[in-house]
Amino acid sequence: MTGTRHHRDGEQARSGTVSPRRSGTTTDRHIVRISGREPAYPARARRRGIEGDVEIEIALDRTGAVVDVQILDARPPGVFERAVRRAVAGWLFQVPTGEGPLRLRETIRFRLTSR
Repeated sequence: MTGTRHHRDGEQARSGTVSPRRSGTTTDRHIVRISGREPAYPARARRRGIEGDVEIEIALDRTGAVVDVQILDARPPGVFERAVRRAVAGWLFQVPTGEGPLRLRETIRFRLTSR
């Protein structure tokens, strides 16, 4: 799943692909995010021209609600993690009937672009 959020001055925070994982094994089931916004680009990082990536693991309950977010890797560290946690906590996914709980991995990419 890919998403883009436009910021006031044309900069974007892009999300990467969601790779569904269930109990440590990959599943081919299609899981779709049905609500929630992309992480906000931290103002300080934007002003300093910092770009980066945050790899996360998301735990979902049977309804598709996020119950836990683990930061697996962040480059650079200490810049984007808070924005990612805040946004992802409000995401909701469509989970196939009878599935769950599930764990997903996603890399959120923060890139500065101009129009």
